[in-house]
Amino acid sequence: MTDAIISKERSVYNRSESKKSVVELCYLIAGLRNKFVNQHKLEVGLYLRASEPVML
Repeated sequence: MTDAIISKERSVYNRSESKKSVVELCYLIAGLRNKFVNQHKLEVGLYLRASEPVML
């Protein structure tokens, strides 16, 4: 993935730094996805809890 994004014409140091940035971006995207998945789990759980029949 990094080879497709980072130009071969860059210096070795700049390619190395760019790879770090790409990896950081991937972790950020994965973290956001997990955040939204966890948020939906919470919302569904709260909805199910609220919609339980009241026991009299």
